[in-house]
Amino acid sequence: MEKNEIKNNRNRLVFVCLKWLFFFSMTLLLVIAVVYAGVTSWLSQMLYRPDFNDFLQFEEEILHDDYEKIPLGKFQECQFVVLDRNKEVVYQSDPDIRSSFSDVELQCIEDYNSNSYLSISRLKGENGHYIITERSYQGEYEVINAYCIVDSQYNIISGNLFSGVDSLTETEINFMHGIYSKKYFVSKYTYQNTKGEPRIMIFYSPRLTLRDFGDAVDNGYRIWFFLIPAFLIVLAVFGFFIGRQVKRYLRPLNAAILGMPEKQQIDLERYTGPREFAEIVYNFNQMAERLEESQRQKAKLEEDRRRMLMDISHDLKTPITVIQGYAKAICDGIVPAETVPQYVELICRKAGEVSALTTSFFEYCSMTHPDFRVSPIPWDLCEYLKEYLGEKYEELEMAGCSLSVEFPEKEIWCAIDPKMFRRVMDNLLNNTLRYNPDGTEIFCGLETWDGKAVLTVGDRGVGIPPEIYDTIFDPFVVGDSARGNQQGHGLGMSIVKKIVEAHGGSVHLVKDRTHGLSAEFRIFLPLVKPSLPEK
Repeated sequence: MEKNEIKNNRNRLVFVCLKWLFFFSMTLLLVIAVVYAGVTSWLSQMLYRPDFNDFLQFEEEILHDDYEKIPLGKFQECQFVVLDRNKEVVYQSDPDIRSSFSDVELQCIEDYNSNSYLSISRLKGENGHYIITERSYQGEYEVINAYCIVDSQYNIISGNLFSGVDSLTETEINFMHGIYSKKYFVSKYTYQNTKGEPRIMIFYSPRLTLRDFGDAVDNGYRIWFFLIPAFLIVLAVFGFFIGRQVKRYLRPLNAAILGMPEKQQIDLERYTGPREFAEIVYNFNQMAERLEESQRQKAKLEEDRRRMLMDISHDLKTPITVIQGYAKAICDGIVPAETVPQYVELICRKAGEVSALTTSFFEYCSMTHPDFRVSPIPWDLCEYLKEYLGEKYEELEMAGCSLSVEFPEKEIWCAIDPKMFRRVMDNLLNNTLRYNPDGTEIFCGLETWDGKAVLTVGDRGVGIPPEIYDTIFDPFVVGDSARGNQQGHGLGMSIVKKIVEAHGGSVHLVKDRTHGLSAEFRIFLPLVKPSLPEK
C-alpha cells in the first residue's frame, strides 16, 4: 500500500482515542452536565438582581398606568412609586416604601431615560472637598454642563449646580451613587403616559451584598465533590481501554521490528491500526528497502572502483609500454643515430600524456574529497567570458574553428572562483576541439532564467554518441567506447561537474538542443548582488 493510500484510508490515532473517550464517558458526562446545569441555574437565581432594564419589558402597562398588571413577584422584592408632575403619588407598590422626594433628591437620582447624569469625586489636597458634575454625551464626546464643589459636610462652596441650595444631605449624596439604603438601589424613569401626562417612576431594586455573594460561592464549590470523582472514574476507564487497544496496535509493529534482520515485511493491507501506526509500519518497510538499496549501491561502488582502477591501469600501461620499448631500443643501440631525436620526442610526448593523466586524476580525487572548496567572489560573468574567449581566440583560430557568442548587454553577476571556473571552460572547449574536425563552429551564450545565470556551451560538430548521454559526467567516459582509440582520459566532464556543483550550480547535457547545435551543455549558476570583483 502506498503512503497516500494509508493517509486516505485510515483514521488518525487521535480520532480513535476520541471515539473510545466518547463511548465510555458520554453517559457520565451527561449526568454531570445535568447536575452542573442545575447547580449553575440555582446559583444564577441566588446572584440574580433585576434592574430597570428587566422592568421595562412591561412598558406597555407602564405607559397606560396599568401598574396593577405588573407582576412584581418576578422581580425579587423590587418596588416602585409613580409620581405626577406635582410629585403627587399616582401609584405605590408598597405603602412602606418612600414616596415623597424633594426637587434636589429627584435631581440626584439617575434618570434611566436621560442623557445626563451626576458624578461625584473627591478633590485631592482640598481638605476633603468633593466636586459634583452634571455630565452628558454629545455624539462621541462627554461634556460637563454644570458643577459645584462641596466640603466634607456637603456644604456647597461654589459652582452653578443646585442653584438656590446651600448644602446637600447624605441621602442626596447616596442617591448620586444610586443607593437608597443597605438593601436597595434606586433609579428613576421620566416619561409621559399615553394621555401625555408627565410621570416620574422611582424604582427600588435589591442590592447584592457580600454575604449573598459569599454564600453563592460556597455553594458553588460543592459541585466539585461530584465532578472530581466522576472525572477520575472516566479517566481510569479511558486509560484501561485505550492501553489495551494500543497494545493490540503495537503487536504487528513489534513483529516488524523483530522481522527486520530477516527482511520480513508486514502486510499493510491486513494492518488495521490507525494512520500513525500504519505509517510507522510503512516506514519500517521503506527503511528495509533502503538498506537493500544501500547494499546494491555499495556493490556498485565497489564495481566502479574496480573499473576505475582497470581504466587507470589501461591508460597508463599503453604510454608507459611505448616509453619503455623506445627507451630500451635506444639503450641497446638498435635505433640509428639519426632517428634517436625522433624516438626521444615520442618518449617525451608519451610521458606528457602520463603526466596529464595523473594530474587530471589527482584533481578529480581532490574534488571528490569532502573538504574540497572553491573561493568564489562576485564577478560579472559577461565580462569574465569575454576576457576568457578573447584569450582563447587565437587557439581556436589555429584549429580552424569559428566562434559564435550571444551575450546580453547587461551585467550578470555570479559568485565564481576565476581560476577554477577557467578549468570548466577549458575542459568544455578542449572536448570540442578534441572530438570534432577542424573548422567546427563553437557556440557560447549567456542569459538569465528564474534568478539564475544560464551559460550555454556547444558546437555544430559530430555530436555526442547517444549511448553516453546518461553517463557523460561519470569518470573515464569518452566519446569512443573503444579505449584504444580514445583521444582523452575521460575525466574532463567529471571535473566540470564537481567544480560547477562546488559553486552551488548544476551542469546538464541538453538532449533537446537549441541554436542548431549538435552538442550542447548548459550550466546554471545562482545570481548575486553586484559588487566590484577583486581581480
